Amino acid sequence: MAQSNLGQPSITARYFDGQTSKEHRVQVTLFEDGGLLLIRPHQPALRYLPHEVEIGSRLGGAPRVIELSDGGQCLCDDNNAVDAALSMQSGGTVHESALIHTLESRWPMVAVAALLTIGFVWWLVVVGIPLSSEHISKVIPTSMNKELEEHTLALLEKSAKLGPSKLDQERVTVLKTLFDAMEKPSTPHVHYRLLVMDGGHIGANAMALPNGAIIVTDQMLRLVKHDDELRGILAHEAGHVDQRHGVRSVLQSSLALLVIAAVAGDVISITGFSGALPAALMEARYSQRFELEADDYAMRFMRRHQIPFHRFTDLLARLTSSQHTHGKVKQQKTARQQNKLDQETKLNAKRDTDKMVEETMNRMGQMMDFLSTHPATPSRVQRMLRLEKEITP
Repeated sequence: MAQSNLGQPSITARYFDGQTSKEHRVQVTLFEDGGLLLIRPHQPALRYLPHEVEIGSRLGGAPRVIELSDGGQCLCDDNNAVDAALSMQSGGTVHESALIHTLESRWPMVAVAALLTIGFVWWLVVVGIPLSSEHISKVIPTSMNKELEEHTLALLEKSAKLGPSKLDQERVTVLKTLFDAMEKPSTPHVHYRLLVMDGGHIGANAMALPNGAIIVTDQMLRLVKHDDELRGILAHEAGHVDQRHGVRSVLQSSLALLVIAAVAGDVISITGFSGALPAALMEARYSQRFELEADDYAMRFMRRHQIPFHRFTDLLARLTSSQHTHGKVKQQKTARQQNKLDQETKLNAKRDTDKMVEETMNRMGQMMDFLSTHPATPSRVQRMLRLEKEITP
């Protein structure tokens, strides 16, 4: 680093004028006020005011980039000289860029930063996101809950092929009367009502929508052997509504994707497998938590109304068995369709098969999304039976 004629340190740099790709060797002087003087051999010097100069951050040993307002650019290989000039501009204190480079160059500092980042992300996932979504869900307008419910129902009818119930209308009326007579949570601005529908692709299931609609499929009702079993599953779904699990799930999924995008540093990356997998794992964690909360509400309901817990767990066991059977039937049907397609169009078999597999995977992915919200696992059943004598109304 040499001295300029003005008594300020000068830095050797490579200069590009923004008009051609030709490189010029120049001397750059950075002034204390943030301005810059560029001295070119055999040409007039160029002077830039502070607002016309933008000095890039230090990145390892890469040349420092200085952007000029007229489209020119300087590349300085001597990063230490640039940092020294910036320090003079800061009144002798260490410039932010130099400080960051120092921290990035020390592995202990990098390790501490990595641990702090991991700890913060963990806190966001486990505490921050669920807590935020819970509070936000309480202030969402009723009109938004209603709109979300309508869109969800339309999606179920379109993608999962839910349709009008095929049960006898008298039976449906009896079921709705049973539901209307049940005790409901005192959730503000929620209109609880029962919708009996044919299950389409998802088969036997029950689900709660944000504005109080509870859907029970024909296939699920065929599994019910006692009214108390139905009361238990309806109480479980009412618990989902009362705890605003539908809205909270949407909020948590959105916030989780934002966290992944922030950590990955690329919004586009969250659309790929590397982004989708952690998002799916976080959503699975939240779904399990929601199921336990809804189970707790159902258990308190059954305790108040002296309904044995085994009524609910027996139905869960039959539901799990039914879903396994439903999945096998779908796989066998898909295999038959694929074989038929191969026989009819041998020349285009690979293309058509790939398309069919993709469509089948999409449908099964949608099915699993719905079914995974009610995982009738042995541990969940054991938990309910274990708490039967402990839980209070």
